[in-house]
Formats: sequence, structure tokens, C-alpha cells
Amino acid sequence: MGWDGNALRPRFDRLNATELYDHRETPGGARDGDFDAWENVNLAQQANKTAVTQALSKQLRAHFG
Repeated sequence: MGWDGNALRPRFDRLNATELYDHRETPGGARDGDFDAWENVNLAQQANKTAVTQALSKQLRAHFG
């Protein structure tokens, strides 16, 4: 999605990408905090993740109204 800097809100008419990462485990342990080291596999395009990405998209849109 894009960003409307004047209105300070997202522009849902311009979707740039969809990303979904599994944050349940990290290489250095649950409190590692080094997201760059393990956010390498985007799960959003996997067929079994469609419901998750749709639900999260709906939540995001509802939050920003």
C-alpha cells in the first residue's frame, strides 16, 4: 500500500506488496530481536496462508478506517 503524507493515512488503492513472516521462532531464540537474520522467507504467497493474509489485511483496513 502507499502512504498519503498529506492525510497521514495509508492508501489501500496502491498495494505494493504483501509480506507474511513466521515470528514464532528465531535463530537466536525467542528474544533474539535480530529480524534481519531470519525474515527471509515470505509466506504470503503460499496457498495455505491465503486465509491468514486476508484476515490480517481486513484488520489493517479496519484499524485505519
